[in-house]
Amino acid sequence: MALFQYMIGNGDYSIAGRHNIKLIKLFDIKYLYPIPIPYDFDYSGLVNAYYAIPGETLGIEKVTQRFL
Repeated sequence: MALFQYMIGNGDYSIAGRHNIKLIKLFDIKYLYPIPIPYDFDYSGLVNAYYAIPGETLGIEKVTQRFL
């Protein structure tokens, strides 16, 4: 999921804080861990919304740039 977020240039998510992510738990014995489902991609570089600004801690100027 983090690779997907990197590929679309999304810095507006948090796994630990569950920001823009839902965790889905399947009631099946094969799946022990919850599955993260990302949503709300308006601050991603792929969408490139006119109002999107990157977070101050990322150190980038535009959402279309990648943070390494």
